[in-house]
Amino acid sequence: MLSILLVTAAALALAGADRTPAVATEAEQTAATAALDPAELVRLSREATPTVARRVAGIRGLRFGSVPEPEVTTGERLAEIERRELERGAGTKGLAADEATVRILGLLEPSEQLEDAVASSGDLAAAAYDPRTDRLYVVSDAVSANEALVEFLLSHELTHALEDQRFGLPDPSATSNDDGALASLALTEGTATAIMVEYAGLHMSPLELAVGSAAVDPSTGDVPAFVVEQLEWAYLGGMEFINELRRVADGWKLVDYALGTRPPASTEQVLHPDKYIRDERPAVVRIDRAELERDGWQLADRGVAGEYSTRQLLELGADSDLAERAAAGWDGDRFELWRRGSAPAGCEASCREDLVLALRWQLESAADARELGRAVGAYIEDGLGGSSEESGAWTIDGGSVAAAPLGDEVTLVFAPETALARSVVASQGAGAAAAGAD
Repeated sequence: MLSILLVTAAALALAGADRTPAVATEAEQTAATAALDPAELVRLSREATPTVARRVAGIRGLRFGSVPEPEVTTGERLAEIERRELERGAGTKGLAADEATVRILGLLEPSEQLEDAVASSGDLAAAAYDPRTDRLYVVSDAVSANEALVEFLLSHELTHALEDQRFGLPDPSATSNDDGALASLALTEGTATAIMVEYAGLHMSPLELAVGSAAVDPSTGDVPAFVVEQLEWAYLGGMEFINELRRVADGWKLVDYALGTRPPASTEQVLHPDKYIRDERPAVVRIDRAELERDGWQLADRGVAGEYSTRQLLELGADSDLAERAAAGWDGDRFELWRRGSAPAGCEASCREDLVLALRWQLESAADARELGRAVGAYIEDGLGGSSEESGAWTIDGGSVAAAPLGDEVTLVFAPETALARSVVASQGAGAAAAGAD
């Protein structure tokens, strides 16, 4: 799990218990952050596991078939395990295209590499459960000499193990689009975070939590900031989703149903649990390809951004309130990356000189589309530094971008030249108005 979330989860546990937060003394903080011998960490973890597992099972209302024995490893080793499993499952096949897409959108800083999300995954973890092998790990270079911290971590990972035995945890990498994968992650991490917070409130003292929190290293290594933000949301936004399902069902029945039968189909359903309960599915959106195919462009990547990533995108330029309102009108989307001559691998700087990226949103109403159009205009001008050329078109670093709402849809196209960007936008529907227009 993300190390930085331990501090947040501890604070949530204290707030939920209505306690006065304790403050660790300097001596206690020094002791907490002291290095722990791996052999001692093995002993502490294995001694704590039976008690933590029994308590987790009690909170969750489920029984373990067997309790996994924790293994101690390093962050580097954990990252290597993750990299190997991704390569075995062809999970890195589309990494170059994904990186080109997020670079074009401005989500990736020039110095950041998407591959670092895998290479530096060990920097984010203090413990982990691998459903592919049913193994539970505690990371020796992230966990300090603090028994409470070990117990706190185990409550999260043992929740994963328990739910995996009872339901089979969904594999986000097997989901057909990025938005569905993030929603799936929010379901599983949200449950484990909710249990961890409740566990701490029931079984740990404020001082234990304060000292344990002082032992946490919040570093995220070289993982790109937008990826860290998505992961944090999966844990904490996922926890809000889980808690709402528990409130509605007065227990775990809806959560069990989500894990065993119908996981959330989109981040929209996680952000708005009532839409999950009503089974409100995303609209199927298509991009008219005729213009690009006629000019010899070839499809390199495609997917669904989703409501949460749409909000992330808009927040690059629009204020947070506008971005949230505009993204909340989301009803579905589709993005496609097109190449001509060169593959997206190794594209330079903004990646906009040789590629076309088209993104088309379906909104719940024409008013929602106009709101998104305004936010898209702010994103282009204030987030990407776009210089307006003419109505609905901008020059940006490495190329051009055009955008337009039409009815209850909004289309955004990045291309090497303005004429091509505008032409692809226009091909999605005649008479489209400029983005930002009332």
